[in-house]
Amino acid sequence: MPRLPRVITIDGQAHTGKSLAALKLATALDLYLLNTGAMYRSVAHLLGEAGVDVLDMGRPADRVHALIEPWEFALNGQDVHVNGVPMPPTIFDEPMNALASAVSKWGEVRRKLQAEQKRIAGLHPHVVCEGRDQGTVVFPDAEVKFYFVAHYDVQVERAARKKRELKPHEPIDLAALRRSVERRDHDDKVRPIDPLRKADGAVEIDTSHLTPDEVLARLLKEVAAWQSPAT
Repeated sequence: MPRLPRVITIDGQAHTGKSLAALKLATALDLYLLNTGAMYRSVAHLLGEAGVDVLDMGRPADRVHALIEPWEFALNGQDVHVNGVPMPPTIFDEPMNALASAVSKWGEVRRKLQAEQKRIAGLHPHVVCEGRDQGTVVFPDAEVKFYFVAHYDVQVERAARKKRELKPHEPIDLAALRRSVERRDHDDKVRPIDPLRKADGAVEIDTSHLTPDEVLARLLKEVAAWQSPAT
Protein backbone atom coordinates (compact mmCIF):
# COMPACT_ATOMS: atom_id res chain seq x y z
CA MET A 1 0.00 0.00 0.00
CA PRO A 2 1.42 3.46 -0.90
CA ARG A 3 2.62 5.53 2.04
CA LEU A 4 0.39 8.41 3.09
CA PRO A 5 1.36 11.94 4.09
CA ARG A 6 1.35 12.56 7.82
CA VAL A 7 -0.44 15.90 7.29
CA ILE A 8 -2.29 17.36 4.31
CA THR A 9 -3.40 20.99 4.61
CA ILE A 10 -6.10 22.82 2.66
CA ASP A 11 -6.20 26.58 3.14
CA GLY A 12 -7.91 29.26 1.09
CA GLN A 13 -10.65 31.78 0.61
CA ALA A 14 -14.24 31.48 1.81
CA HIS A 15 -16.74 29.43 -0.19
CA THR A 16 -14.12 27.81 -2.40
CA GLY A 17 -15.13 24.27 -1.45
CA LYS A 18 -12.42 23.63 1.15
CA SER A 19 -14.66 21.84 3.63
CA LEU A 20 -16.26 19.51 1.11
CA ALA A 21 -12.93 18.79 -0.55
CA ALA A 22 -11.31 17.99 2.78
CA LEU A 23 -14.18 15.67 3.67
CA LYS A 24 -14.03 13.86 0.32
CA LEU A 25 -10.24 13.54 0.49
CA ALA A 26 -10.32 12.26 4.07
CA THR A 27 -12.96 9.72 3.08
CA ALA A 28 -11.11 8.60 -0.04
CA LEU A 29 -7.81 8.07 1.79
CA ASP A 30 -9.27 7.08 5.19
CA LEU A 31 -7.67 10.05 6.97
CA TYR A 32 -8.80 11.96 10.05
CA LEU A 33 -10.52 15.25 9.20
CA LEU A 34 -9.68 18.39 11.19
CA ASN A 35 -12.18 21.17 10.45
CA THR A 36 -10.59 24.22 12.05
CA GLY A 37 -13.29 26.65 10.93
CA ALA A 38 -15.77 24.79 13.12
CA MET A 39 -13.46 25.41 16.07
CA TYR A 40 -13.43 29.19 15.57
CA ARG A 41 -17.19 29.17 15.14
CA SER A 42 -17.51 27.26 18.40
CA VAL A 43 -15.34 29.78 20.22
CA ALA A 44 -17.41 32.67 18.90
CA HIS A 45 -20.59 30.91 20.02
CA LEU A 46 -19.31 30.06 23.49
CA LEU A 47 -17.80 33.49 24.14
CA GLY A 48 -21.08 35.07 23.08
CA GLU A 49 -22.90 32.77 25.50
CA ALA A 50 -20.50 33.95 28.22
CA GLY A 51 -21.39 37.59 27.52
CA VAL A 52 -18.27 38.57 25.57
CA ASP A 53 -18.85 40.97 22.67
CA VAL A 54 -16.86 39.14 19.99
CA LEU A 55 -17.01 42.14 17.66
CA ASP A 56 -15.19 44.32 20.19
CA MET A 57 -11.46 44.44 19.40
CA GLY A 58 -11.03 46.04 22.83
CA ARG A 59 -12.30 42.86 24.50
CA PRO A 60 -11.12 41.86 28.00
CA ALA A 61 -8.25 39.64 26.78
CA ASP A 62 -7.42 38.29 30.25
CA ARG A 63 -11.01 37.15 30.74
CA VAL A 64 -11.14 35.61 27.27
CA HIS A 65 -7.92 33.73 27.97
CA ALA A 66 -9.27 32.48 31.29
CA LEU A 67 -12.48 31.30 29.63
CA ILE A 68 -10.92 29.42 26.73
CA GLU A 69 -7.84 27.97 28.43
CA PRO A 70 -9.60 24.89 29.90
CA TRP A 71 -11.56 24.13 26.72
CA GLU A 72 -10.75 20.82 25.07
CA PHE A 73 -12.09 20.18 21.59
CA ALA A 74 -13.19 16.94 19.97
CA LEU A 75 -14.16 16.86 16.30
CA ASN A 76 -15.93 14.28 14.19
CA GLY A 77 -16.65 15.68 10.75
CA GLN A 78 -19.00 18.63 11.23
CA ASP A 79 -19.72 17.67 14.84
CA VAL A 80 -17.80 19.63 17.46
CA HIS A 81 -17.71 19.02 21.20
CA VAL A 82 -16.09 21.34 23.72
CA ASN A 83 -15.40 19.72 27.09
CA GLY A 84 -17.86 17.03 26.04
CA VAL A 85 -20.68 19.45 25.20
CA PRO A 86 -21.95 19.34 21.57
CA MET A 87 -22.04 22.61 19.69
CA PRO A 88 -25.37 23.57 18.04
CA PRO A 89 -25.83 23.38 14.25
CA THR A 90 -26.33 27.17 14.26
CA ILE A 91 -22.55 27.66 14.46
CA PHE A 92 -22.58 27.05 10.69
CA ASP A 93 -25.19 29.74 9.93
CA GLU A 94 -24.15 32.73 7.81
CA PRO A 95 -24.21 35.30 10.68
CA MET A 96 -21.56 33.23 12.48
CA ASN A 97 -19.08 33.88 9.65
CA ALA A 98 -18.38 37.44 10.79
CA LEU A 99 -18.19 36.42 14.45
CA ALA A 100 -15.76 33.58 13.76
CA SER A 101 -13.65 35.89 11.61
CA ALA A 102 -13.65 38.45 14.43
CA VAL A 103 -12.36 36.08 17.12
CA SER A 104 -9.76 34.74 14.68
CA LYS A 105 -8.01 38.12 14.99
CA TRP A 106 -7.49 37.65 18.73
CA GLY A 107 -4.05 36.32 19.59
CA GLU A 108 -5.19 34.45 22.68
CA VAL A 109 -7.81 32.60 20.64
CA ARG A 110 -5.44 31.73 17.78
CA ARG A 111 -2.74 30.40 20.11
CA LYS A 112 -5.27 28.28 22.01
CA LEU A 113 -6.87 26.77 18.91
CA GLN A 114 -3.55 26.20 17.15
CA ALA A 115 -2.36 24.27 20.20
CA GLU A 116 -5.59 22.26 20.17
CA GLN A 117 -5.21 21.55 16.46
CA LYS A 118 -1.70 20.20 17.00
CA ARG A 119 -2.87 18.14 19.98
CA ILE A 120 -5.76 16.63 18.02
CA ALA A 121 -3.59 15.92 14.98
CA GLY A 122 -1.11 14.17 17.25
CA LEU A 123 -3.80 11.65 18.19
CA HIS A 124 -4.08 10.37 14.61
CA PRO A 125 -1.50 8.86 12.22
CA HIS A 126 -2.70 10.80 9.16
CA VAL A 127 -4.81 13.97 9.02
CA VAL A 128 -6.39 16.38 6.55
CA CYS A 129 -6.49 19.88 8.06
CA GLU A 130 -8.78 22.49 6.51
CA GLY A 131 -8.73 26.18 7.41
CA ARG A 132 -6.96 29.49 6.83
CA ASP A 133 -3.53 29.04 8.44
CA GLN A 134 -2.88 25.32 8.44
CA GLY A 135 -0.04 25.20 5.93
CA THR A 136 1.49 28.52 6.95
CA VAL A 137 1.45 28.45 10.76
CA VAL A 138 0.05 25.31 12.36
CA PHE A 139 1.61 22.66 10.12
CA PRO A 140 4.32 24.43 8.07
CA ASP A 141 6.11 21.09 7.60
CA ALA A 142 3.04 19.33 6.14
CA GLU A 143 4.06 17.03 3.31
CA VAL A 144 1.22 18.09 0.98
CA LYS A 145 -0.35 21.56 0.98
CA PHE A 146 -3.17 23.12 -1.04
CA TYR A 147 -4.51 26.65 -1.39
CA PHE A 148 -8.02 27.15 -2.80
CA VAL A 149 -9.23 30.22 -4.67
CA ALA A 150 -12.33 31.05 -6.72
CA HIS A 151 -13.87 34.01 -8.54
CA TYR A 152 -15.97 36.18 -6.21
CA ASP A 153 -19.09 35.64 -8.32
CA VAL A 154 -18.69 31.91 -7.74
CA GLN A 155 -18.01 32.40 -4.04
CA VAL A 156 -21.20 34.46 -3.67
CA GLU A 157 -23.21 31.91 -5.65
CA ARG A 158 -21.99 29.13 -3.37
CA ALA A 159 -22.67 31.19 -0.25
CA ALA A 160 -26.22 31.86 -1.48
CA ARG A 161 -26.76 28.18 -2.23
CA LYS A 162 -25.64 27.23 1.26
CA LYS A 163 -27.91 29.86 2.79
CA ARG A 164 -30.89 28.54 0.80
CA GLU A 165 -30.16 25.03 2.04
CA LEU A 166 -30.07 26.19 5.65
CA LYS A 167 -33.01 28.62 5.44
CA PRO A 168 -34.99 27.94 2.22
CA HIS A 169 -37.74 30.48 2.95
CA GLU A 170 -35.51 33.41 3.88
CA PRO A 171 -34.88 36.03 1.15
CA ILE A 172 -31.26 36.61 0.15
CA ASP A 173 -29.73 40.03 -0.41
CA LEU A 174 -27.04 39.12 -2.93
CA ALA A 175 -25.34 42.52 -2.76
CA ALA A 176 -25.03 42.29 1.02
CA LEU A 177 -23.87 38.69 0.75
CA ARG A 178 -21.16 39.69 -1.72
CA ARG A 179 -19.95 42.44 0.60
CA SER A 180 -19.85 39.92 3.45
CA VAL A 181 -17.81 37.41 1.46
CA GLU A 182 -15.36 40.06 0.21
CA ARG A 183 -15.00 41.59 3.66
CA ARG A 184 -14.34 38.20 5.26
CA ASP A 185 -11.52 37.34 2.86
CA HIS A 186 -10.07 40.85 3.01
CA ASP A 187 -10.11 40.93 6.80
CA ASP A 188 -8.42 37.54 7.05
CA LYS A 189 -5.75 38.55 4.54
CA VAL A 190 -4.83 41.78 6.34
CA ARG A 191 -5.16 40.72 9.97
CA PRO A 192 -1.89 41.29 11.82
CA ILE A 193 -1.78 37.78 13.30
CA ASP A 194 -1.37 34.78 10.96
CA PRO A 195 -2.96 36.37 7.88
CA LEU A 196 -4.50 34.22 5.17
CA ARG A 197 -1.93 33.55 2.45
CA LYS A 198 -0.67 30.78 0.24
CA ALA A 199 1.82 28.59 2.08
CA ASP A 200 5.27 27.95 0.67
CA GLY A 201 5.08 24.87 -1.52
CA ALA A 202 1.28 24.83 -1.63
CA VAL A 203 -0.50 23.79 -4.81
CA GLU A 204 -3.03 26.48 -5.78
CA ILE A 205 -6.35 25.23 -7.13
CA ASP A 206 -8.96 27.51 -8.67
CA THR A 207 -12.23 25.73 -7.96
CA SER A 208 -14.43 28.22 -9.85
CA HIS A 209 -15.34 25.86 -12.67
CA LEU A 210 -14.58 22.49 -11.07
CA THR A 211 -17.11 20.03 -9.70
CA PRO A 212 -16.42 18.51 -6.25
CA ASP A 213 -15.35 15.27 -7.92
CA GLU A 214 -12.97 17.15 -10.21
CA VAL A 215 -11.46 18.94 -7.21
CA LEU A 216 -11.01 15.59 -5.46
CA ALA A 217 -9.31 14.18 -8.55
CA ARG A 218 -6.83 17.10 -8.48
CA LEU A 219 -6.09 16.51 -4.82
CA LEU A 220 -5.59 12.78 -5.30
CA LYS A 221 -3.30 13.45 -8.25
CA GLU A 222 -1.06 15.65 -6.11
CA VAL A 223 -1.02 13.11 -3.28
CA ALA A 224 -0.06 10.41 -5.79
CA ALA A 225 2.73 12.64 -7.09
CA TRP A 226 4.06 12.98 -3.53
CA GLN A 227 3.83 9.21 -3.09
CA SER A 228 5.80 8.57 -6.29
CA PRO A 229 8.16 11.52 -6.77
CA ALA A 230 9.90 11.84 -10.10
CA THR A 231 13.46 10.59 -10.05
